[in-house]
Amino acid sequence: MRLSPALRQGLCLICLGLAALVGWGLGEGGIPLGSLSGAAALLILVFGAAGLAPSPRRREKYYVMAAALILFLGGWSAGQATDRRAFHQCLERGEEIRAALEEFRHEKGRYPESLKQLAVDLPGRRRLHPDLLHYRRLDGDYELSFNRGNLRFAAGRHLPFGARRQEP
Repeated sequence: MRLSPALRQGLCLICLGLAALVGWGLGEGGIPLGSLSGAAALLILVFGAAGLAPSPRRREKYYVMAAALILFLGGWSAGQATDRRAFHQCLERGEEIRAALEEFRHEKGRYPESLKQLAVDLPGRRRLHPDLLHYRRLDGDYELSFNRGNLRFAAGRHLPFGARRQEP
C-alpha cells in the first residue's frame, strides 16, 4: 500500500513530535540514552521519521533524521533538567514540607490524607511523570519520600530525611 505524499508528510510530522515527547519522557524518568529503551526509542523514531519523509531524495531524508535526532535529544535534555530540578527542590524544601505537616497535625489533630491539603507549594513537580515527592499517612505518623537512582530519601515524624541504598 502506497501512502500519499500528504499522508506521509503528516505521519512524518507526527513522528517528529513523538521524538521530542518521548525524549522528554525518557529524560524526565531518568532513563539514560545508553539504556536499551533509550537507544531503541531513539533509533525507531529517527529512522521512522526518515522512512516516512515524503521526498524520495536521500539528502532530505537525512535532514528529517537530523531533525528527529535534535528533537529527541533536546526533549531528553529538557526532561533531564525537569527531573534534576524536581529532585533538588525535594532536597532543599523537604524539611519545609515536614514542618507544614506538623503544623497541620497541630491544628487538626491528625496528618492530612494527601499533601494537597497543605497550604504550601509542593516541590518535586514533573510534567510527564508523577510528582517525585511521595506521602503516605500512617497511624500517628507519616512517611515522606523521594527516589534518585538507587537511593531512597525518606523521613517521618521523628526521623529527618536520610538516604538509603535500595537493592535493584
